[in-house]
Amino acid sequence: MIIGQIASRRDLKRLCEVCTCLRDMVTPHLYRSLVLSAPELSLENLAANLEAIRPKYWIYTRDISFRIPIHERVESRCVHHSGSGHFADEASQDEFTDSPTNDEDADESMISGCIVNPFVNLSHALNSLNFPDNQLLSFRWEVGTCIPGALFCGSDSFLGNQQHIQSITLITDGECRANEPGQNVVDLVQFKELRSLDWRGLNRYDDFESVRKCIRSHGHQIQSLTLDLLNWFRAEEIWAEGFHQQTLQRTRTPANFFSQRVLDLHPQDQNAIFSSLENLHLSAISFYYTSTEMAHAFNVGHLKSLKLRNCPGSLGFLRMVPGSSKPLNLKSLELALDINSLQRGAYLHITETICSLIHRATSLEDLYLMLPEPIDWAALTKMLSSRRHLKRLVMHHLVDRGGQHLIDGNIPCSFHLGRILQDKQLVCFGSSVLPGDLACYLQSMHPKPSCKLVHLRTSGAVLDRLMNSARPNWASTSLYTYKYGDSKLI
Repeated sequence: MIIGQIASRRDLKRLCEVCTCLRDMVTPHLYRSLVLSAPELSLENLAANLEAIRPKYWIYTRDISFRIPIHERVESRCVHHSGSGHFADEASQDEFTDSPTNDEDADESMISGCIVNPFVNLSHALNSLNFPDNQLLSFRWEVGTCIPGALFCGSDSFLGNQQHIQSITLITDGECRANEPGQNVVDLVQFKELRSLDWRGLNRYDDFESVRKCIRSHGHQIQSLTLDLLNWFRAEEIWAEGFHQQTLQRTRTPANFFSQRVLDLHPQDQNAIFSSLENLHLSAISFYYTSTEMAHAFNVGHLKSLKLRNCPGSLGFLRMVPGSSKPLNLKSLELALDINSLQRGAYLHITETICSLIHRATSLEDLYLMLPEPIDWAALTKMLSSRRHLKRLVMHHLVDRGGQHLIDGNIPCSFHLGRILQDKQLVCFGSSVLPGDLACYLQSMHPKPSCKLVHLRTSGAVLDRLMNSARPNWASTSLYTYKYGDSKLI
């Protein structure tokens, strides 16, 4: 038995209970990766779970995660929130470090208008930890709030002496309205061994400055980069507001703040800022005005995984991928494009652009597409039928019904789609094909596909009924089951 290959913490805990010898062997593996979680509406459990771990076990920890399920935005969890409904600055919060922390007292405090810092107990618990220098290798903050100052701010912060961290994941509050400069700045430059950065919900000017400084210092060594701005147009407004607060003289706002200020790209630049990059996942980031320069900066020709979700100018960016005659290294490609992502000229060439990209990705294994009209799915499946390495395929068609209201569209069941489904390499196929059409099509196929089938819908009567219910149970409610032959289409 190889203990290091046991992924289940429950199994590791049970091994520790077998005997003293096994306990001593397994304990370092049990505490190597810690996930501290709490219910959605309560942060106190984070501090309680942290304090419940005996200090002697911290010497084994290399990866630490703070996690709260995020199903809705809860303003009272934000470090900038005050009981009066406004967003307080850091100085105001410090005056109330003795604020009550149980739910009843916290509610009363909010009603009375007092400022409540929801992270007081967690900050105290973090300050009591004394990790040896450079022990941690990864850190995850998946709480959906702005970052508390106790984590990153200054050499005395929780991560102030952990310069060898290689991976950082942050899920922050993309809807927070606080944009005061200098509040809870996230210092990423201090992590000299950083290889992976995943930040979803960037929402303040200082957040973009943190990313800019990190790229300038560590861009050449980043291997995996995930950035999600949630909404490009809102991000533009937030950055412009912070930029004008910082600038004493009247200065024109750049056409694309992300490429021109965060990435510091200039016209005709062909520098690969991310020379080691293998995985690039971007959401709500515009490629307009500098698509060619950004293609070079992200070193797209050498990527193994590329995800673009609702990024304005995505097709123009893909058409500018350098080295059009060279095969791409892509093994995974995900494109989710809404109407705002498409420019008129590129919109007319959507099928040509995507087919050309797939043609160059000769080793493609995973392909996930959510595309609007006028994509030609027949031409696309014909191209895909020659990809013998394809293991997972998702095709979701969107139809514009006016006013940029996108609904699910059907995908024709073609001869080439049948070839793809019958390929033994394919393990999963997801599609917005109407269930009845797909069932009839599958019944006529011999032999039957052996892959798993997933039916995808973002609209429809069943989904509307769930959305309108008082408490939709997404985890356990079966939307529908459609039988065909001896199998089921779910």
